[in-house]
Amino acid sequence: MKTFKNLLLILCVGLSLTACSNDNDSAGIPATEITNLAFSTFEGSITLTWQYENSENINRYVEIRYYDSVKQKDIKKVVSGLSNSFLLEGTSAEDGEYTFYVQPFSTTFTPGQIQTVSGTSTSKIKLESIPMTLTGENVLAMEDETGQYQIKSSGSLLFDGDLDKVLAYSWLVSEDPLYHIDILLPQEQTFLKFGYTIPAKSPFRAPAQLKCYVKATVSDEWTELVTLTAQNDGLPSQYSTEKYVEYTSGEYKSDTPFSYVRFEFEKVSELKNGVFTEEMIPRDPTLSEMVMYDVRVAEE
Repeated sequence: MKTFKNLLLILCVGLSLTACSNDNDSAGIPATEITNLAFSTFEGSITLTWQYENSENINRYVEIRYYDSVKQKDIKKVVSGLSNSFLLEGTSAEDGEYTFYVQPFSTTFTPGQIQTVSGTSTSKIKLESIPMTLTGENVLAMEDETGQYQIKSSGSLLFDGDLDKVLAYSWLVSEDPLYHIDILLPQEQTFLKFGYTIPAKSPFRAPAQLKCYVKATVSDEWTELVTLTAQNDGLPSQYSTEKYVEYTSGEYKSDTPFSYVRFEFEKVSELKNGVFTEEMIPRDPTLSEMVMYDVRVAEE
């Protein structure tokens, strides 16, 4: 009987040691460590970027901790274990210095080493927009894809203040037209901001996909600045009871100053038999007025 008890004790101890060994194996998966943690800032935001010490990343998540001097409390954020960046918006130089503590956690929640980085945010640029005074002389071309059709004189309709006169020219162009309007601005710009008005009546064709280009001189190549759509950017593509449909864009910054702007209408929303339909083939929009803005950095 004593021999049996001893054997049972040895067996229990062995099973206990085996269980401990298995627990240690499962809990011991290390986190993939973070390297090259960097701080950058741009106009009221902070971006942290980092890399991992090897390509076989097995992290479950990455934890970012910092003190928010505006809210006066400690903040903890979590991003995916596969992420290599973190964006904090709404910051300013007045917030003072930020210190971030970044720590990876493995799939078994094993913590990695804490990396730290510090820096001070820049403040967001405050802009002011002033409508420019334009005439038909500022409209250089509205043409089909052959580049043959010029209606510079009719461009004055876009800036004459009459909301009921529509500039529509689809009946004058060739097959598969690629409609665009080129405008020469009276002063050089760094930000593009514009607006337009469309009468809410038939015919109604509103830009549903609009590509904007800029360039500095007439001999330069066009540089695409932004593509706007009804779905993603709120281009008004239909109307209900309004007399006019109006749109004003945000401010879009160019890497270099520009004086020439091209609006290319890749797709329009057209009213057909009482239904608004987006045309895949480019069509001319029924614009009655346009406005271009002189965008400046506001003085403090």
